[in-house]
Amino acid sequence: MVDLRGLPKPRSGSHRVNHTLSHKIRNRLAGLVALAICLILLAGCSLTDKITSKLTGKKGNSPTDSGINPNRLVDLETKDQGSSKSGLDLQSLIAEAETLRAKKIATATGPKRSILVLSGGGSYGAFQAGVLRGWGDLGGRPEFDVITGVSTGALVACMTFPGPYMDSVCEAVFTSVSNKDIFKKKNILVGLAQGHVADTKPLRELIDAMVNDDYLDRVAGQHATGRRLYVGTTNLETRRQVIWDMGHIAMKHRTDKGAKDLYRNILQASAAIPGLFPAVTIPIEVGGKTYDEKHVDGGVTAGVFLRPFALQPNGAHESLAGSDIYILVAGKLYADPGPVGKDLMSLGSSTVAALLSGQVRDELCEIYTISVFQGMRFHLAAVPEANPITMKSSEFDKKQMRELFADGRRLGQTGLAWRDMPPGIQAGEEADVRGSNRLYQLPPESRAPKGLR
Repeated sequence: MVDLRGLPKPRSGSHRVNHTLSHKIRNRLAGLVALAICLILLAGCSLTDKITSKLTGKKGNSPTDSGINPNRLVDLETKDQGSSKSGLDLQSLIAEAETLRAKKIATATGPKRSILVLSGGGSYGAFQAGVLRGWGDLGGRPEFDVITGVSTGALVACMTFPGPYMDSVCEAVFTSVSNKDIFKKKNILVGLAQGHVADTKPLRELIDAMVNDDYLDRVAGQHATGRRLYVGTTNLETRRQVIWDMGHIAMKHRTDKGAKDLYRNILQASAAIPGLFPAVTIPIEVGGKTYDEKHVDGGVTAGVFLRPFALQPNGAHESLAGSDIYILVAGKLYADPGPVGKDLMSLGSSTVAALLSGQVRDELCEIYTISVFQGMRFHLAAVPEANPITMKSSEFDKKQMRELFADGRRLGQTGLAWRDMPPGIQAGEEADVRGSNRLYQLPPESRAPKGLR
């Protein structure tokens, strides 16, 4: 267990948003539950393909099995359709959007704000922590006016909000922990009976060590200046996102004995993967009576979020033109291709991964649209496509997390982490449009011609 008391000591010195229950939310919840069922039933074992290969001596015949990158396969007959949708040219639409943004920025009169949005992603949060640390190394990291986060991004958000003094804590958390520091596996039969296969007591101990009175005083102090910190969870009873104003909660911790536990519960709940980790009970009071709500991973309802009220948290109606939105994705925008196994675990995890990453890309496009109409600059960073990652986001491999942190820190120091376009715009990100099954393999090192992948 990582003991936060051994780290350098600091220097002295609810909103609840109810959105219409959409197919996207139901699909995301169903996907995570399906993955959890696979984990419970198979206990993480994917043996079917290995056994088949040993018995038959045959390997799979997929492109990745054969050493071909499926992302570089195109149908030349339909090559011009990849960048168009319903007869509209995507690049032209983006150009018009950027023209609108430029006009708004040119006439900006209001104060300039900086907003940081952090996605979920488990152990891949090491990349987020690294970028922020590298950015701070050069002294150019803003004091963000608003920070939002879910899951691992919620933890990074809560360590970033109070100020740079927490950077060393954030680095330690994402470079020194292992699986045993986050969860303990349970007996499979006990897990089936209780609805989760892991105990997150170690994670709770880490959260409790971080969220002490001194920390909450600092969060409350920043909240008093007008800065805002929001964390998202999912209410299992309503199947909807709940956005928590963490600074408002911290303001009450000296007078309300339940405020500290509520803050800690929210952090634990935001990272509670359904079926894998237990749901977190959060007591609520209605009409003088106390009831229990069950909350889980905020990524179920939103992989990243930025709601309109967060842009003007103090009720002001000033122009935000010229302000900045920074989004840090804990993972890659597009998953690495790989063989698909024949067993339930492999099929389920591949399907869920596609579902969740696709919905995160949709949410990033929504934030991009907000930035255009508000005249705000859009900055997006994610783990580079070329970076090798073999661990799952639910695994905490110290070596790979240190590498992710180091890569993020280097990109944060150089400023090379950011792109100003949403997913689906750059070469190789277009929709894969096919009119046949006769495909052409692009040369390994070449750039895709215009209109191709």
